[in-house]
Amino acid sequence: MSAPSATKEKLDTTQPYVDDGEGYVGADGTRYLFVKYAVGEGYKACIWYWTLRRGVGALASKYADTGDEAYAHKCAVIMARIATEYPLLNADRPDNLTQDQIEQLEYRRPPNRRLHTVGGYQVEAPYLRNVLQAYRRIYPYLEKGGDEELRGFLAEKGLDDVKSLIQWDLCHEMILGALEGNFVSGNGILGLHSVLALAAVDWEMHDPMKGATTKYILDWILHTGPNCVDEWLYNYFDRDGFSCTEGLGYNFGGGISHVVPLAEVMKTAGVDLYALPRIREAICAPIKPTVAGKWAPSIGDGGSWKGSNTRGYWSSRHMGPPLMAYGDPLLAQAIANSGRDAGEYTEKVEELVAKVGKEMTWESRNYPIFGLAIFESGEGDYRRGVTCFYGGTTAHGHYDRLTFSVFNKRGPVTPELGYPYMSSPERNGWTNNTSSHNTVVVDARKQVNLEPANINMFTVTPTAQALEVDGQVAYRGIVSKYNRTLIWVDVDDRNSYLVDVFRVAGGSQHDYSLHGTGNQVSVQGLELVAQEGGTLAGPEVEYLEYYDKRPKGAYYGSGYQYLFNVAKARRFVTLNQGDFIATWDHYKEKTPFLRVHVPGGVAEQVLFADGLPPFGKPQDALRYMFLRNGTCPPYNQQYDESGSRVFPVGDLESTFVTVLEPLYDEPFIGHIERFSGTERQDVVLGIHRADGATDVLICLESPSMFTDSGIAFEGRIGLYTRRTLGNGGPSRMVLLDGSSLSVGKSSLAVTGATEGTVSSVDYEAMTLTVPEKLPEGDKLAGKTIVFNTPPRTTSFVIDSVETVPEGSRIKLRAVDAIAYRGKVESANNANATVVLDSPISILHAGTGLAGMRLYNEDHSLSVRLKSFKRRWDPNTPWPPFGGTASVEAGQDLEQAFVDKDGDGITIAYVYEFGPGDLYRITSTAYLEQKQ
Repeated sequence: MSAPSATKEKLDTTQPYVDDGEGYVGADGTRYLFVKYAVGEGYKACIWYWTLRRGVGALASKYADTGDEAYAHKCAVIMARIATEYPLLNADRPDNLTQDQIEQLEYRRPPNRRLHTVGGYQVEAPYLRNVLQAYRRIYPYLEKGGDEELRGFLAEKGLDDVKSLIQWDLCHEMILGALEGNFVSGNGILGLHSVLALAAVDWEMHDPMKGATTKYILDWILHTGPNCVDEWLYNYFDRDGFSCTEGLGYNFGGGISHVVPLAEVMKTAGVDLYALPRIREAICAPIKPTVAGKWAPSIGDGGSWKGSNTRGYWSSRHMGPPLMAYGDPLLAQAIANSGRDAGEYTEKVEELVAKVGKEMTWESRNYPIFGLAIFESGEGDYRRGVTCFYGGTTAHGHYDRLTFSVFNKRGPVTPELGYPYMSSPERNGWTNNTSSHNTVVVDARKQVNLEPANINMFTVTPTAQALEVDGQVAYRGIVSKYNRTLIWVDVDDRNSYLVDVFRVAGGSQHDYSLHGTGNQVSVQGLELVAQEGGTLAGPEVEYLEYYDKRPKGAYYGSGYQYLFNVAKARRFVTLNQGDFIATWDHYKEKTPFLRVHVPGGVAEQVLFADGLPPFGKPQDALRYMFLRNGTCPPYNQQYDESGSRVFPVGDLESTFVTVLEPLYDEPFIGHIERFSGTERQDVVLGIHRADGATDVLICLESPSMFTDSGIAFEGRIGLYTRRTLGNGGPSRMVLLDGSSLSVGKSSLAVTGATEGTVSSVDYEAMTLTVPEKLPEGDKLAGKTIVFNTPPRTTSFVIDSVETVPEGSRIKLRAVDAIAYRGKVESANNANATVVLDSPISILHAGTGLAGMRLYNEDHSLSVRLKSFKRRWDPNTPWPPFGGTASVEAGQDLEQAFVDKDGDGITIAYVYEFGPGDLYRITSTAYLEQKQ
């Protein structure tokens, strides 16, 4: 733990295998860091890992199980030895602190570089847990002073009270390290709280004159400490229970994995965290991203291109205690489908599953703060669906805004790459780059930030669904439009297809990137010519050659040097009015898995290339299709050394259109055609199916009229299915966002989209009042209401509507609308700012708060947030601890943002929407004529 300063001079480094701390250099030049690895830099296999996490814990458990003092003896020797050294790590800290003195310690937000640990700031918390639990387990042995052999051995070392030594010089010192902000646990602060709570209960100390008491520690966790439950409940989790991390494994590893142990230990202390609605959402969160009944999207640093799921978090270990707390059948179903034994919860699981069945039901849904929308279709083996990630997180994220994945029972049809090589240039050059995802690359560079995109529409009818998301922020300063519209259409009980319309304006080059699960792709309608050598970056750029890397700083280029085996379309060959079809085989079964139909005229160039997924071998390559419009120089020729743009921003416009046909076996779409006479940004497709029917899909950029060949449509998105029936009329008519659709003698009409301004909000009841008269009761139940709070939008699901004298009162399905809860440091009328001092991890660490409403402590004042400038602690790499909220001028902020309830703390709240905000409820209708 501490090394003599003269160690290096005492070592003969000419001898074999001698490491002076800088590593032993072998004959072949390889440097082996024996010492650094042993003392902590390779903590998962280092001395401290085995000693503190495995050694003392195993010995103490064995003693508790058997009563054999030989195990307690060995455990006590190890802990006593560590206790003699541990205080020396931070020798400037006074000894024998009282609780009052502990409260005066300066908290340094983790990781505190001033204080020292044995395993690093991310792993000290688990060490603390093991040490405290071991101490409690061998306490009877320590209470009597150990055995004669131990007392004699320690007397030779000048130690006469082993219990006090371990209790104060190890256990209490580690607790102080946590209270001073010396370490966190894993990838977040929440792990520390669950560990510290367990330690506090095991500690069981009640004398404030001797140090931190159990009560003080638990209160620090709940209310008083930085990142206390009162804060992280709103600033680390969103209202749907997702934490701040894009990768789902990290998300739930930092969520339910710590929430449940914390709730359980707090229950023994008389505190019921299960009663908090957001805790319940966090516990259910691992169930929520499931798509097609089996899979989960591989978002950010998580999952695999071959498919992933979150069932590891459905186990009885995670879901069992909450099941007993809530009695929720959904949790019982999760445990029953986890693939693991239910253990002590078997009886409860079987009881509830017998009532509701084992098979879980899934509906289409949207999680707007996390930024994940999911379409669901089908049942049983023919469940299928689509996910679209549009972002809202900060950690372990990719530059992937607006990416999507299609799923069926065979797995991901258009997969994301999954968990990357963490320490390799490949992670930033390729895996988290925009080009490796199913989205659009602008000006041959990755997206400029990880800020959240906005949702404009999410509508669901029985056989067709639509989503529109706006990701202009992803290329801020380069584009004026970056919108994706996804329309998921059911054909029958087995099959659905996806229409993808991606509109981009701004920049000089647009590359629509799409890939399937394998590298075997056949193309109809294009003549492809293989490029001789090189990569997608050009025949002169070799594989892994960073041709567009800035001389200094991070990599912001295209990543095209990771794409090889390039083929380009020499010319378009007419196939049913100019469209072409690309068919991907399944990587394992080597049978057709995905067909993509591309109408003529959407791209100037078509290119194909192979890209390797993380940990993939050459045979695992995924075949990418790029639809390209325009041209621009490489990234390093667009910007100077300071990062300022020197290549002019272009004004290119593109509307990419593709129809994706995921296959179980036989194709079900014959060909597609794009109707002529529509605006470039408007899309009207005829999708001719193998069963003889034709779907006509209308997707207009803005609400307007469309008429053509007996079709009359008003709105934005509509669909009708034409098949040979007795009356010759359409068999299906759908308004996904529109007011009327007529085909021949058949028509469908409804009141158009409802738009207006919010009059008032009751945040406690989660209701809002609007002046418009809306359909009463549950007629709008399940529909999405979108709030426009420029530059942001957000959405909720409607539960019910009640007519009131002022208009209509809408009840929302949500636990709350709080986006951030922060302690107020100061308010300033002169510059219209409020400084907040609580950490924020979601909504890209606060930048996504702009446009929302800031309320003072008693909700007597609300002001609109114009911007939020994050504030970073000099000792802390993440998360930002609050920041400066710039708000609309004209209010007495200094008078409003004060301590209203007299508890010594001034609190402010940010709500997602408020009075005066615009809202929109999309109009939908559905009509089907059975054969």
